Amino acid sequence: MFVMAGSAFTAEQTAWFARAWQTDDGLPNNHVGAIAQGADGFLWVGTAVGLVRFDGIRFTKFPYAAAPNGDEAVSSVSVSTNGGMWIRMRSGSMAWLSPNLSQVLTPAGLPNSRAMAAIECNDGRVWFAYPDSVW
Repeated sequence: MFVMAGSAFTAEQTAWFARAWQTDDGLPNNHVGAIAQGADGFLWVGTAVGLVRFDGIRFTKFPYAAAPNGDEAVSSVSVSTNGGMWIRMRSGSMAWLSPNLSQVLTPAGLPNSRAMAAIECNDGRVWFAYPDSVW
């Protein structure tokens, strides 16, 4: 039972529903490591075989610069303050997707070790966390 604003609702009385999307539905891989809603309203899904955009009906694989070893697995996706997206690949390398989806950039000057996380501040500065440092 769900309780909201003092009222009790059973699962049958709510408008919420669940549906599993899998490879049979067009998802390129059932291992999902990240999900974010982009500024475009679409869901961006990071899978073990790459980044896909979901429009509510179909999945479209999005080509981007893969990690140096060719591993396209995505560990995290986050929307940047300007509407672009930060993509952290399983290899630990980082990429930034421009708001209009026309460019994929890899930040220069970062350590060669595996990034553990990336967080963007409201002012647009990005912090990268590595096992032994923060950049």
